[in-house]
Amino acid sequence: MRLLRNDFKRPSDWPKGDVIDLDIHDLPHDSSTTEWWYINSHITSNTGKKYSVFASFF
Repeated sequence: MRLLRNDFKRPSDWPKGDVIDLDIHDLPHDSSTTEWWYINSHITSNTGKKYSVFASFF
């Protein structure tokens, strides 16, 4: 299965290589009309109660 088409052009404001610099890439991207950040986590309280947390920001 091919994930990227041969004619796909990476937008110039996308990260290049393996490094993401949040001083640059945490900013809005001109090439995107919608952006979001999310976190998914499982935590345990001091009393042993378990929680699942999901937050999404558009």
